[in-house]
Amino acid sequence: MRRIALAALGVAASLATADSASAQGEPEAPPILASSYGGGWAGRTQQLWLRAEPAEGGQALQRVFGLADTPCGTLSFTADAVPAPGGAFDTSGRTRDATVLASWRLRGTIAGAEGRGTLEANVQTRRRGRTVRRCKVQARPWVLATGSRTIRPATALEWPPVSSRWNGTTDGKGIFSLLMGSSRRRIDRVLVGVDMTFCPRRRPDRLWVVLRDVRVDEQRQFRTIERFVLREGGVVRRLRVALTGSFDLYELEASVDLREVTRRAATGALVSACQTGSLSVEAAQMGATSASG
Repeated sequence: MRRIALAALGVAASLATADSASAQGEPEAPPILASSYGGGWAGRTQQLWLRAEPAEGGQALQRVFGLADTPCGTLSFTADAVPAPGGAFDTSGRTRDATVLASWRLRGTIAGAEGRGTLEANVQTRRRGRTVRRCKVQARPWVLATGSRTIRPATALEWPPVSSRWNGTTDGKGIFSLLMGSSRRRIDRVLVGVDMTFCPRRRPDRLWVVLRDVRVDEQRQFRTIERFVLREGGVVRRLRVALTGSFDLYELEASVDLREVTRRAATGALVSACQTGSLSVEAAQMGATSASG
């Protein structure tokens, strides 16, 4: 009987301790990386495409990669298995190709549905093995989003704010970043990055596009079709990009359709022909900032 009484007292004491800890407030769990993030920085001169893919467990990034415009050329970078305890990470590396040599550092914090941080880099343009130009990227900002937000503004959005930025993903696998212009009827820049691994014989595995000066009509809708001819690495790419969408209350709803035909520059021989079909865009407003960047 005595043992039962002691056991009962022990349980009561444990419950009292738990209630006391609950009343004092237990420390909150660290933020967990929710899902794949897309975005970057859509600016007039400083374009930055960026994507982050969380690892299982939500405390590391399985992969983070991006593409940045610099005065010394285009910088591409990739990092794998990046620790991100509590959503914070700091990673660096070196990139080298035929024309660009760079050291870079990417750092920031991702929590919930969005993230923010900066990119820094020292970049060299090289020709015939010699450095002909040096550039420095200092604290270039970036923002990422999953496209869905659990906390919305208290007031409904009728028009996208001037100079606001919207970031998210295309079809959950790509990158989307949008900068509104100095008028609510004009989109200054749209950045799109699409995973093209589905397309046989295409290299590289990702397509990066920037659209400029897209008009928004009286119903807050926009539509544009752009055609590009790109020459790179001995091939000619003919690209058609169709973007449609609308701003509706708190959200941006859009879709992107890309069609590309790649041929050898020297012979005209077909290398690859790809069409994505309609890719859904999920993007969230990341706040209004200056459009000068």
